[in-house]
Amino acid sequence: MHGERWSVYTRLYDPANFPWQTTSVVSDFSTNTSTQEVYVDSLPGYIDKPVQTSEMLPQISEKEAFDTTFLSLGGEIILTADLNFAEPDKFSLSKRGVENIFGTAIDKTPDELALLVKTKLEAQGFQVSQINTYGGGPLYEVKKRTFREYISFAPTADGTGAIIVTWRTAPV
Repeated sequence: MHGERWSVYTRLYDPANFPWQTTSVVSDFSTNTSTQEVYVDSLPGYIDKPVQTSEMLPQISEKEAFDTTFLSLGGEIILTADLNFAEPDKFSLSKRGVENIFGTAIDKTPDELALLVKTKLEAQGFQVSQINTYGGGPLYEVKKRTFREYISFAPTADGTGAIIVTWRTAPV
């Protein structure tokens, strides 16, 4: 029938329960990991409706994609809670515009860490540009459609790592 649409509903079809009245447990394709029961009274109506693949999966927001980038770094770098900033007066969760301090990447310079994050964000369609320096390391602007945030990569006081800080507004 309709290729991709048919495959979505194939597991609901049970000839013994014709005409397409069955119960199945499916994922809701979101960050919610619980399952839900779906009752289908007239599956042919769903199959005959033109459906785009993008309609079947919820769109992840730019903010969610941005935040997920930092969570996915765990497989490539070691982040610690040690926040030994080289310029601590410039970084605090109470400072205007600070959104998150992700931690210290061990054995990475601010420039190495910035390149890693920049590459990951650009792969998701973000525009990433260095706009300044702040706190001893590079400051980047990240944009996609109406989304805009900033990331600074600050060196540690002993020079053995870099700290990732995200900002709602540019600190300079």
